[in-house]
Amino acid sequence: MIEKSEKLKFRLYEYAPMFICTLFYIIGTIIAVNTFMFPSYSENAGPLIPTLIILVVMILVFIFAFFMYGNGKSIAIIICLFMTLAGLCYTQIKLQNNYPEDKFIDHDTISGKITALDRKGNKSITLILDDVILYQDDISQVVKGKLSFVIYGQSGSYLESEYYIKDSIIKAEAILEYPSINQDYGFYNERLHFLSSGIAYKASSHYAAISIAGKNKASLINTILNYRYKLFKRIDRFISGDEGDLVKALLTGEKDNLSYAVKSNFADLGISHLLATSGLHIGVILLAFLYVSKKIRLAVIPRTILSFFILFIFMLIAGFRISMVRAALMWTVLMGAHLTGRKVNIFNSLGGAMFVMMIINPLCIYDISFILSCISILSIAILYEPISSKFGRIKKNKSISIMFVTMAVIIFMWPILAYYFNSISILSPLFNIIFIPIISVLLILSLFFSVFSGISFIAAGFGIVVKALAFVVIYLAQFLEQFSVPIKVVSPPFIAIIFWILAIALFSKKIIYIKSKAKTFICVLLLAASVIIVIITQINTQKQEQMKVYSDSSVSIIYLQNSKSRALIMNEDCYISKTVLEKSATIKLDMLIYSGNNENDLTKILEDLSSFKINKIYAHESIVKKIDNDNVTSLDNIIFDCFEISLLPFKAKSKDAKIHYAAKIIHQEETSIYLDALSLRKGAFEDKKIDNIILSRWSKSRAQNIQEFEFERLYIYDGSHTYDNVIYSLEEKGSKIYNINTTKTLNFLKRVIR
Repeated sequence: MIEKSEKLKFRLYEYAPMFICTLFYIIGTIIAVNTFMFPSYSENAGPLIPTLIILVVMILVFIFAFFMYGNGKSIAIIICLFMTLAGLCYTQIKLQNNYPEDKFIDHDTISGKITALDRKGNKSITLILDDVILYQDDISQVVKGKLSFVIYGQSGSYLESEYYIKDSIIKAEAILEYPSINQDYGFYNERLHFLSSGIAYKASSHYAAISIAGKNKASLINTILNYRYKLFKRIDRFISGDEGDLVKALLTGEKDNLSYAVKSNFADLGISHLLATSGLHIGVILLAFLYVSKKIRLAVIPRTILSFFILFIFMLIAGFRISMVRAALMWTVLMGAHLTGRKVNIFNSLGGAMFVMMIINPLCIYDISFILSCISILSIAILYEPISSKFGRIKKNKSISIMFVTMAVIIFMWPILAYYFNSISILSPLFNIIFIPIISVLLILSLFFSVFSGISFIAAGFGIVVKALAFVVIYLAQFLEQFSVPIKVVSPPFIAIIFWILAIALFSKKIIYIKSKAKTFICVLLLAASVIIVIITQINTQKQEQMKVYSDSSVSIIYLQNSKSRALIMNEDCYISKTVLEKSATIKLDMLIYSGNNENDLTKILEDLSSFKINKIYAHESIVKKIDNDNVTSLDNIIFDCFEISLLPFKAKSKDAKIHYAAKIIHQEETSIYLDALSLRKGAFEDKKIDNIILSRWSKSRAQNIQEFEFERLYIYDGSHTYDNVIYSLEEKGSKIYNINTTKTLNFLKRVIR
């Protein structure tokens, strides 16, 4: 009971100590990541504060807490400090264990043991390798940590999942790279994404340059994984097209094969979370099982055991995704409380699940599915009761309850969704009410299909029903997308997110109790401050004059912007173009300039950017003649605000090679050349003054070709730093090298204007 004299009290620790301790543990993890000196090819990894010192401080804090507790003193603050130090120490140990102490040897071949299949696309497959070894002639080096290995190629048997057996040894011509740092504010952070999965390195190779040795070992895990591979084939057989890809996403979380149109429709409606295996899917499956088990009057203990078995099998098929693990742990707590007759504390349950996951992998807090999954549960715990209590008996209606839950999640997560996705839908609660029941039925029918997929005539029957319902879902999403009213928002600063969460916390007396009339005023003030910060950020970003180069680790593009216009210059198709526009919170592209020499690439680019209004599309005259699109115009020389842009043709080294093109950009008397240097030959731009060279790709042969030219600055993406010797030779000539991997996204104009 709260005393009348108390006007301000933080109650979360006394109500949910496990949750608050986990929060401070997370703070320690964040400090460790931000103070850890990540390795490069010229520097070793290491923590800023030695782990031994932190361990000593932890022991002293523990002794002090024991002394205070013995004297009847409150030790809440001491426990929180101890948990912060524990998170800091444990994360540092994990990071040190992930990275080698010595520099890598020069190498051209790698090998490793296949531990998991990460994802499979139409023209690539990503494997997770452990026990990684580097080779160069007769020299080898074993490195710590796991490797994300991408194999590229055309669709075929070599990209089939069952070809890459778990525990097999794969050897390939490839070079190890470190994940890149954050490329720009609010953009995808490759390093943190890899860390959240326990991965230290990345590499890629063509299927023709790999060899595999190993046999399929008989085990429960391999049996289930093989079933998953066969299930995909059966889905392709009985449920083809977008409908089949939707079923794969619901059952296993594999969204790579889903068309951009389907993913875009779901995103605009605010129901993208329904495509990923998560706590919602587990809840639907377990609730359906509990409903059936109660109907057949199955005893509590057998029912509980069977529910855990079903949960385990589903998680194996789906790949133990982080959001599913969180849901499984909370389900364990719920069932344990049910069997023992205790009341469940949702804060403590969430805190316990988070803590267990962080013991397994402390870097999981950087996984977006972990963040959204945990925050959605937290938002329900904080906001559902205050919102639903305002409506009295109406909350007993299940449909209204679902709407309240969705509203609670959307209200709490609005700035976080804006930060990661830059788009929110005003009608998202309504769309969730419409789609959650349909998706739930589709998921259950898909599970029945997966169980009987080995029996052709039964699978065919279920396949017809599932395909029809999946078609309804896709068509309905496409139809309702035009009413979605999405709002494009530039990624808000963290201070806006903090203000918003603090304001929401005031609604729950379980977290912060304020017995004062100022409570409403403080809450409104924090909400207003958060919105104002977002608006100011939006205005400043939209007005900022930019000439930036972005990279998706393989291809680089140029983005031009002023207060009114947006333009992209691209040499080939890449997904980063769509991301750049989404993160810039724009719905239109005033100009697209294609500097490549393949009309098929341009067609693919236009398909990927079809959701954006493109006013003008330019390419070289030879491409315009080949492509069947009246909107594509030949580019000679155009003025885009303060930029003068043209295309320069140059012939490759061989006589029969195709003509290639370079985009020439002039701004304030500075000349920049954007091109792929693979076929560049000496003398191509001999008569041109070049200040900046921006390469759309970077490799050994491209590095050799570029050495013959004179220029002031070179912009590349080199995640592996494997051609540092080339960079040194260029710097000796007086050229300055900018590597996007280590210098973040590059804005030319900030330097030019200064």
